[in-house]
Amino acid sequence: MADATGAPLRDRLRIRIEYKVMRVAGVIGPKKANVVFSLWSDEKLKTKDFPLSKKRGKAYPLTRRYRWQTISFATKGRNYRVLVAYHTLVPEFIATLGEEIGGDFRILARWEFHATHGGWHVHTACGDTDNLSVGIIKPSGTKRIPDPKSYHRHMKMLNDGHAMSDGVATAIACSLVGIDHQHDMFVDRRDAMGLKEQICRAFCENVQITAFSGGVAICTPYKNFISGDLIGIYALGPKSGLYRLVDNALTIAFLEAEGATMDAASRREALSQILVQHGAAYDEEMGEIFIDGITEADLPKAVLEFSALLLRLNDLILLTVERVKNAFEDDVRAAIRDEMDKRHVRYVEGQPVSPDLTDVTPDMVFYPEDRDPVALFIATNDSKLWQAMLLRVIADSERHLPLSVVAVLETETSVSQKVRLQADNRLDAAPRYKSGPIDTIQRIARVVVGNEAATVH
Repeated sequence: MADATGAPLRDRLRIRIEYKVMRVAGVIGPKKANVVFSLWSDEKLKTKDFPLSKKRGKAYPLTRRYRWQTISFATKGRNYRVLVAYHTLVPEFIATLGEEIGGDFRILARWEFHATHGGWHVHTACGDTDNLSVGIIKPSGTKRIPDPKSYHRHMKMLNDGHAMSDGVATAIACSLVGIDHQHDMFVDRRDAMGLKEQICRAFCENVQITAFSGGVAICTPYKNFISGDLIGIYALGPKSGLYRLVDNALTIAFLEAEGATMDAASRREALSQILVQHGAAYDEEMGEIFIDGITEADLPKAVLEFSALLLRLNDLILLTVERVKNAFEDDVRAAIRDEMDKRHVRYVEGQPVSPDLTDVTPDMVFYPEDRDPVALFIATNDSKLWQAMLLRVIADSERHLPLSVVAVLETETSVSQKVRLQADNRLDAAPRYKSGPIDTIQRIARVVVGNEAATVH
């Protein structure tokens, strides 16, 4: 049997089936072209972003509570757009696939997840999508798959170890409509519980707990920079179900020994405020800092709070009005002055290198004849080394000024290993004074006047 054109009917039907019937699967399967990702936005969706002519307002209904993105692509000679959106507070997700029809859109499928009911599902038509109405959200002939009362294979919005974000939402949408993408480019693997475990592990891996007859001794990973020891805490008890946290009754004593005596009104007030903020008290007669009445359930949090308290008390040393000058600094200054005077090298102390380098002030600056100036930092802590490295960066990268930078340390342990290693790599020299005072001064002299001149006395 032939039709009016003379072609066999079976051939005409085959042509219609192969080339005329368009199904959603026929959009998802083929390779995509002209893929364009819009920027993510939380602004109100405009008509031009996803127009629907038969909806009041003429744009896809989406509130400001959602973040959204559009993904445009072409396949089989037709243009499509995906509107992907997720709720910023609750587990709600939408990915709507529409075919562009003369400035309007025919909705072909809506993939959704709502935490309040069911699991992942799609609203779509199983037959020819060309028969679907244009310009409305839910064309006649679409249905929910699976049915709300039927079994859902995917009940979770995301696999364990993922958190919803722009990148994750993009990756989901690409997967749904068959767009090739680099998974790692979009998927944000922020495992909330895993991250919590990593943070807890970082805090706790160096904590040591030792039981004794009156309670437990807790060694924290935090260093008391006054005594040089790790901060220790004692949890006494339980007595009637409650614990008492105490220090070793030497925290305040060491502070006062360093010059931060409690006879200064400003320091007494600072101590009082710190104690109140952490719910602690100071027994002046026993010299003990403590927190009373802690339940076993509250003990871990209280230990962290008490650790923070003891760390903050170190700062009271900064309120010392007069301090004894560090012998190490005095020795270095005296030796350097003597060496530079013999070599007739001009130098200044406590002044910037130049008017163009006023951001950081070295301890000493040397101005040798016909050579670059040299900034010297006498480093007794990490901060001083950071200042030296900062001056080097400013001089090199921002001001583009020739400058050598030297930091002298008292010993290997005067600063943290991490900062010391960086200084060794970034500064012109970072000698250790106690390893050999004479060699240290000569090392600095070589940077200032050069190798050959340094050997002449």
